[in-house]
Parts: sequence; C-alpha cells; structure tokens
Amino acid sequence: MQVSFRKLERFLYGAVSIFLASKLDDHPKPLREFAKAYDYLHQIHKKQSIKNTANPYFEPNYSEVKEDGYKNHHIDSKKMQELEEKFANTDIEILKMIGFDLVIELPYHYLDKIKKDPMIPSADFLKIANNFINDSMRTLACLYYEPRVIALAALNLASHFCKMKLGDKENPNQEWYHCFGEDVEM
Repeated sequence: MQVSFRKLERFLYGAVSIFLASKLDDHPKPLREFAKAYDYLHQIHKKQSIKNTANPYFEPNYSEVKEDGYKNHHIDSKKMQELEEKFANTDIEILKMIGFDLVIELPYHYLDKIKKDPMIPSADFLKIANNFINDSMRTLACLYYEPRVIALAALNLASHFCKMKLGDKENPNQEWYHCFGEDVEM
C-alpha cells in the first residue's frame, strides 16, 4: 500500500504512532492523555500557522509548549469523544498501512461447528475443550499451528482429561478427528 505523506495529517499520525508504540509498554498511558496532548499541541500549531500562512509546512516553534499549559488544558467531553474516535480510526489505518493482519481465525469456531455432533459427549466436555484452547492462547501454539489443529488438540486433551474415548457411534470405522475434514491425520 503506497501512501503519500502529504495526504496525511502529520501531527495526528505522529501522535497515534506514539500511542501505538506505547501499547507495547508494561503500563501504557490511556488514550485520553494522548488525545489531550495532541489537542494541546494542535492548538499551538494552529495559532502559529495563522501567522505563517505563506508556508503550510513551516516548522512550529515549540517554545510555547509549557507543562502548565498542558496540565491546564481542558477538553469538553464531546470533543474528547471525537478525538478518541479519530485516534481509533487512525490507529486501524496505520496498522493496515504497515500490513498488520487484523483478521485472525480462532479455534473456537471449530468447536462451535461440532457442537451438535453425536461424538461430543456433553456440553461440559466442550467447556473443557474450550478451556484448553484458552490455555493454548497463552503459549506460542497459535503461531505455529492453524486453528483447526489447535481445536483438535483441545478435543484430544479434553477426552484424556475426562477419560472418555471420542468416536462416531454411527460410523465406528471413521476416526473421530475426521469431523474437521478428511485431510486431517494424527
């Protein structure tokens, strides 16, 4: 995706980029603080740009930025809500620009597909399998294996945990894991 920097609101994209980077910190700052700082700096920039109408890409003078000015800067709730929405939309836009994959298939979908399957002993069994999937998300398994394999592993672990044998009573010659497709092998 090719994007012209001239079409971007540089202060907004800069602030949102810093906000995105801060999410990796152990104690990230709340979005409201970034929105407040952005609004404070944006107002200073607007005042200075009125004086420099001839050059839209002038370099702002940051000597006007004061800590007291930031602390005393207040934003009404409607404008704060607009800024938070603007930040959220820009956040998603930046992630798309850098190719961050926002659509991730999760293994829970596969458990939902087989809920009514006769091989599933009970709803409690599915809850146990679901718990194994939750636990797998705390590991690197989701990076190494496709969601279908994680769902199969969760079902297998649940059957061992409950000391049950999975299988289709109607078709005993077929292995239980073929419920997710014939290409699955154990």
